[in-house]
Amino acid sequence: MSANLENLFTPGLVAAQQPQWPGGPEGPAIKSAVAQLQSLPPLVFAGECDDLKARIALAAEGKGFWLQGGDCAKKTNKKIRVKNNNRLRGNERFNK
Repeated sequence: MSANLENLFTPGLVAAQQPQWPGGPEGPAIKSAVAQLQSLPPLVFAGECDDLKARIALAAEGKGFWLQGGDCAKKTNKKIRVKNNNRLRGNERFNK
C-alpha cells in the first residue's frame, strides 16, 4: 500500500494552487509534510467511496436525492433555509 502512496506525492502531480515550498518540490519541508501525512490514517475508506458511488447512481436513476454543498455555498436568509429544510425532510425516504 505504501508504494501506492508514494505515487500520490510526485512532483508531476502538483496542484494548481500548490504553495511554493521552501527547497522546491523535493526539499525538506515537503518531504516532512508528506511523511507526516503518510503516517496518518486515511480520511476516507474504500467502502465509504463505494457506498457514495452507489447512492449517486440511485440519484442518477431518479431513485434517490442528491444535494451537494460546500464551503463556497451561498448563505441564505432564515425563511429560505426553513423552506429548504422542510423540502429535504420530505425527501428523507430516499436516504434509507
